[in-house]
Amino acid sequence: MDSKSDSQSRSFQLLDAIQMGTGSSKDGAYIYCPATGYAGEAGSYYGGFFYRNSADVERRHQEQQQREQERRRQEQEKEKKRLEEQERLEQEKRRQEEEKKRRLEEQAELHRQQQVRDHEAISTHELELAAAHDAVQQRVQQRTEQVDQFRMGIRQELNASLAETLDCRDLTEERDAVAQRHTERLALMAQQAAQLDADRQRQQEERVGTEADAAFQQAQQDVAQALSTHQLSLDALATAMAEHREAEHQRRVNDALTEELERLELEDMRVQVGMHA
Repeated sequence: MDSKSDSQSRSFQLLDAIQMGTGSSKDGAYIYCPATGYAGEAGSYYGGFFYRNSADVERRHQEQQQREQERRRQEQEKEKKRLEEQERLEQEKRRQEEEKKRRLEEQAELHRQQQVRDHEAISTHELELAAAHDAVQQRVQQRTEQVDQFRMGIRQELNASLAETLDCRDLTEERDAVAQRHTERLALMAQQAAQLDADRQRQQEERVGTEADAAFQQAQQDVAQALSTHQLSLDALATAMAEHREAEHQRRVNDALTEELERLELEDMRVQVGMHA
């Protein structure tokens, strides 16, 4: 019973020592170390430390405070570094975002300028195409007019050539008829001349007198005149043949002109079909 009361008394004294920081009992001094949480009698072990007296407790307490301060300082330093690093990262992020925004704006401006240049190039190209189309239309119109004029000239020349050919053909036929008549007449005159020559020879052989000689001379003159007329007829016939050859050449030229006219008409039709297409 007494031992139980002594134990309770020592517990109350220990509680008082814990509350007051230090204390004493009849058995010795009681101490409390806030750094380690030790509360008990001096000269005891607790948590690997030996507590001799209150000074030792105070020293332990100061060391613990210094460690706490150092820890807080390190934590504050780490927090400061973390905040600085975070600020640096945020600044870097803002810088990158601004740089990205600037690049996007530059790209947008370049794209806008390229679009403007493309629109200008398209407009210029459309104007060039329109001008080229107008020039082609004008050249086609000029070519069509030239072809029409050339075709009209060819037709006029062809008509004139055909008319001249018909005239030459008529003249050639007439001259051929005249030459035929002259040839027949010359043949008759040659026959008469031969008869006269035979008569002259016969008369010379018979020596019939002066009248026969005079008739013979007259016959010779007639023959000479007939030969001269025959030569003129031959010259006229040669001229007529030359004109006939010229007419044939003109006919071939007219045929070539006709073919050229047909070719030009076909080409004109192809050009008009291409214009409509």
